Order: sequence, then C-alpha cells, then structure tokens
Amino acid sequence: MSDVETGEVIIEKNPDMVLPIASISKLITALVAQQYMNLREPVTVTRSSVAMYGTYGGLSNGEKILGNDLLYPLLIESSNDAAEVFAESYGYDAFIKHMNEKAKELGMADTSFFEPSGLSYKNISTAKDLMKLVAYITKNHPELWDITRIRQYAILKHSWINGNNLSRKPSFLGGKNGYTSEANRTTASYFSIPVEGGNRKIAITILKSNDRDG
Repeated sequence: MSDVETGEVIIEKNPDMVLPIASISKLITALVAQQYMNLREPVTVTRSSVAMYGTYGGLSNGEKILGNDLLYPLLIESSNDAAEVFAESYGYDAFIKHMNEKAKELGMADTSFFEPSGLSYKNISTAKDLMKLVAYITKNHPELWDITRIRQYAILKHSWINGNNLSRKPSFLGGKNGYTSEANRTTASYFSIPVEGGNRKIAITILKSNDRDG
C-alpha cells in the first residue's frame, strides 16, 4: 500500500517477490492497445480468440467491434477473448513485445508478459512493480480507471457488467482484479481514503492472496 501522489510506502510485505499476476495483465494490454492501435477503427473477432478459456465478453467469431468499445469487456468483465482480439488484430508477437517494452519503460524491472490476458503463470510481476503501474495510469491514463468503475456498459447485442467486488466500495477510484489457480487472487487498485484534513489517494497491490477483498 502506498500514497500515489507522494510515493510513500505505508505498509508492505514481500514487495519484491515475483509472482503470477493473472488478469492485472489486462491493464498493460489496454495501454498497449491505446498506444499502438487506432481504437476508433473496428477489429474482427477470430475463432481462436473466442476459443480462449472463459466465457466473459460474449464475443462471437467474425464479429466486428470498435477497439474503444472492446476496452469495456476487457476491463470490467475481464474478457480473455477481448485481450486476444487486441493482440491478434495488431500482430500477436509484436503486441506481446510492446507489453514487455511498456513494462520496461515504466521501470517494472521484475515484470514480464507471455500473453495478453493473464491466463499464463508466465505473466509475472511484483507488488512494488505494480505500484508503478497504478501510479502511471493515475497520472497519464485516468480514463482506464473510469472504465473500471462503470457498473454496466451496453452496445448493440452486448451488455457487459462489472464483476469487480471492489468497485462497489465508495472509495474505489479504479483498478483491476485477477484470478488463476497459480496466481490465486490479485489486484492493482486505487482508492481515495478519508484522513484528517481531506482524502489520501492510495494504491493497493496484492498478489497470491486468499482474502483479496478482506
């Protein structure tokens, strides 16, 4: 846990332990898509992307969808399909290369990505590195946090619902959860905490947790 504005670490445990991060990966996926793709253009959903593990997103083979709209199932329903569509539309290997370059650019020295969704245990980071990611998004891409606070987003035949329990908290300003059997429960989230004299903007990153919400 740290103060986003000052960088002060408030409490930490094993901040440099390298662990799988699961769907927190999708925050980098979104950043890379924004930086390297024209999200006002449609992308095409492929058979291989809808064959990904997980049913969230409700995308169908051959469907065309604007990149900007695809950010919603990616970030509020944690759609693995959406992550794959972004990577495949850009060029899979090049997209993953950009994800790793982005991590390096942000000084996330112990972070690396193998694929765009977070399903792989090879998508790894540390709590300290993820603090840098939260701070970067807060300063440079707060619109991504805005998406993660939305309860529901509907377009055409789709209606995507936010499954993040933390988003129900009044103090929640944005973030991304994850879960796989290898990673257990993870989060990289941003809160406004009331303190004497105002509010304090706090980043909380948790890896390998049995009680993330607690």
